[in-house]
Amino acid sequence: MAAFILTRPPGATLEDLLDKPASQGHLEISRPYASLNLIAFIAACVIVLPQRPAVRTMR
Repeated sequence: MAAFILTRPPGATLEDLLDKPASQGHLEISRPYASLNLIAFIAACVIVLPQRPAVRTMR
């Protein structure tokens, strides 16, 4: 639940940046294409920046 609360506002802001009119300083990409771009970006981050387990050292 906390992850949703933390990521929802930035995601909505980014979506607004992509799909609002260019006359308002935004990119004016259609909502489906903007969503596909965001999905592709997230997928690329998951592939390029994989999570790895921490290396434990023996003491």
